[in-house]
Amino acid sequence: MPRKNPLSLPSFQPNLWLLLLCAGACHRDKAVPFQSKPEEKPSPSTTPSPSPPPITFFQFPEGALAIRVEGEAIECSDHVIYAAASNDFDEDGDRDVLLLTTSINRQAVAIQLAERTASGFERRDPIVTDQEYLSSSHHPDGAPGCTLERASWSSLSPSILSADIRARCEDGQTSLIIRWPVEIRPRIRVLERFTLAAKDGESLELEAKDRDEDGREDLVIQLQIQGVKDPIPITWMNRAAGLAIVEDEPESTIFTFSRRAQEAMRRNPRNAILASENAIALFETLCREAESPRFRVAAGWGLSCGKRAPGKAYALHAIALLRSLIPQPPKPSRSKRNQPSQPPKRSPFSIAASALRPAIEALIHLENPILEIQESERKSLREAIEALFPTKRFTVHHLVQSAPLPSPLPRLSSIVFVDDSHLLLRGDPPRLFELGEIPAEITLIDEMGIQRVPLRLIDHHLRNPEGQAAVVGIEQNCKGFVATIESIPQPSLALFGPFEQPSTRVSIIVEPRPASPSSGCPEVFAPELRRPIHFLLPVGWSSQGLLFARGPSLLLAPIPSSSDQSPRWLSPTDRSPAPIPHPGPLLSDLSAYTLALPFGVLVVDRVGDRIEIVRDEADPPSGLPVDAAISPSRHRLAWFCGHMICLTDLASPPASP
Repeated sequence: MPRKNPLSLPSFQPNLWLLLLCAGACHRDKAVPFQSKPEEKPSPSTTPSPSPPPITFFQFPEGALAIRVEGEAIECSDHVIYAAASNDFDEDGDRDVLLLTTSINRQAVAIQLAERTASGFERRDPIVTDQEYLSSSHHPDGAPGCTLERASWSSLSPSILSADIRARCEDGQTSLIIRWPVEIRPRIRVLERFTLAAKDGESLELEAKDRDEDGREDLVIQLQIQGVKDPIPITWMNRAAGLAIVEDEPESTIFTFSRRAQEAMRRNPRNAILASENAIALFETLCREAESPRFRVAAGWGLSCGKRAPGKAYALHAIALLRSLIPQPPKPSRSKRNQPSQPPKRSPFSIAASALRPAIEALIHLENPILEIQESERKSLREAIEALFPTKRFTVHHLVQSAPLPSPLPRLSSIVFVDDSHLLLRGDPPRLFELGEIPAEITLIDEMGIQRVPLRLIDHHLRNPEGQAAVVGIEQNCKGFVATIESIPQPSLALFGPFEQPSTRVSIIVEPRPASPSSGCPEVFAPELRRPIHFLLPVGWSSQGLLFARGPSLLLAPIPSSSDQSPRWLSPTDRSPAPIPHPGPLLSDLSAYTLALPFGVLVVDRVGDRIEIVRDEADPPSGLPVDAAISPSRHRLAWFCGHMICLTDLASPPASP
C-alpha cells in the first residue's frame, strides 16, 4: 500500500523546544483541514531543579490519518487522530507525541505514543484502548448510538494530562462525557477512566492537587448534576498502585445533604424536600445500587454506596413531603398569645389529592429492599402519617378463622363487596355475608336454585373479559416489570371425543426498566433484592388491557395481541378502560380502588378526587397486597386485619360548591 504524502512545513532551528505539528490529513480519501491551537503552560518551579519542558497541544476537529512533525510523518492507517500533545515524555532529549485517536469507525478510543527515534517517529502499541467504547457504553443491546463530537487534550498539572472526549447519543438527550487522566511523569500511565452519561446542563470536570502532601498529585472530580445547585466534589488519592477513592465517598456527600434536610425539617419542610432531593439525585447518578447509575469508573457503572445513605435520604424525603402537608396552627392574636394554640382540625379530604400523590409514592418507594431505614426514621414517618390521617374506629368481624396466605400468583382480593350491604368471601366454597349490626352468612343459592351473586365475583383469578386467559405471574427482571399471561384451555370436539387445547404463555413488559447507560443486568435485580409485589400490583383487566396500581396511580398495559400501544399512566379523571368484568380491589367502573400496604390501607377515590390512609396503630394491616375491598358507593371499606375482617365507613368528601 503506498504511503500517504503528508503536507510539508517550513523547517525551524533544531535548538528550539517548540515543535509545530501539521496535519495533512487523509481521511476517507480527501484532505481534512485542521486547526492548531498551541498552548504553552510552563509549570512553576518550586525546587532548584530545572522546570519540565512546556507541553504543546494540537487538535484536529475533523480527524486526520497522517501528520508530519519536523519533516517526519506519523501515519495511522487504522486510527483517526483527533488530538496530539508534544513533549519529551521519555526524557531522552527530544520531543515525542502523545496521540488521542479513535478507530476508523470511530467506535473505539485509544491513547498512543509516537516516540522520536533516529529515523523518525515510531508509533507504539496503544497505551490504553477501549473497543466499542462509544457503541456499547450507553446502550445495553450494544447498538451504535453515540457519535463522537470532539476529543482534545488538556493539562491538569505539569505532570498530569487529561484526554477529554464528548459524544452525543441518539436519544438526543444524553451525552457521554469521558475524562482519561494520564500521568506523564515519572512515567506515562493512564490513572483511570471516568464517564458521565450526562443530561443537558450536566458536566464532569477534573482537578489535580496534592491533598495528602505525598509528592503525588491527587484528583478531584467536580460533578454538576441536574437539580443540584453546586458541583459535587469526589476525591481520588493518587497512590503508587493507582487511584483510590476516599473511603467515605460518595456516602459522605449523600449524608451531608441528608443532614441539611434533617436540620430544615422543623423550620421549613419545603427546604428539607429540596435538600433530600439533592441527596437522592446524587445517589441515582453515582451509586451502583441505583437502578440506572450514570457515572462510570473504568468498566463498571456506579460506585458502591451501600443501603444506609440512600435509605436515610429517601426516608427524609418522605417525611418532609408528609410534614409539608400538615396544617400549621395560626399565629395567635395579641389577646390570645398567652393561650396555647391548637392546630386547626382538617379532614384529610381538604388536602388536594395531587399534593398527596408524591408523598404516597415516596412511602411506597421506602419498601425497596436496597434501602436501609432506621427505626427512628420509621417512627418519624408514623408520626407524620398520624398527623395527616388519625387512627379510625372500625368494626372487627370474626367471619373467618384465618386470613388467606400470600400467593405467588396474582389474584383478586379474597373479599369483595356485592353491594354496600353484602360482602363476599371468595374461596372454596365461597361465602356471602349480609352486613348488619351482626353480620349473618347467607346461602349463595336461593330456593329456586338461582345463584345470588354473579360467577365472576366468585372467581379470584385475574382474567381477561372473555375469561380465556389469566395472569399467572409478575416479576421484576432486567427488562423491567413483566407480567406473564397464560391462556385457559378450552374444551373442543374431535372425532373421538372432546379434548382440551393446550395452554400458551406470553409475557408483556408492564413498565420498562429505566434507560441505563450500563450494559448487562445490575445487581439490584437479583431475586433477593427485587422490589415487593405491591410496588406495582395488577388490580383489573379491561378490554383495553391490564390495569396496575402503584400507590395512587393506575397504569394501563395493553396486551400485544390486541394493541400496539405502549403502557401509559392514567390521569386521575381518565376512566376510559371501564368496565372491568372481574372486580377486585378496583371497582368495575374505575371510580375507586384500595390497597393494603405496610403503612396502612390506601383508598383512592378517583371520582371524588380524594386519597385516604386508613390505619390502626394497635393492629396495622398485615401487608397482604390485594386483600382489601371498597364498596360500590365508595363509602365502605373492608380488609383483612390479622385473622379477622375489619370494616369501616369512609368519611364523605366535602360537597361540591
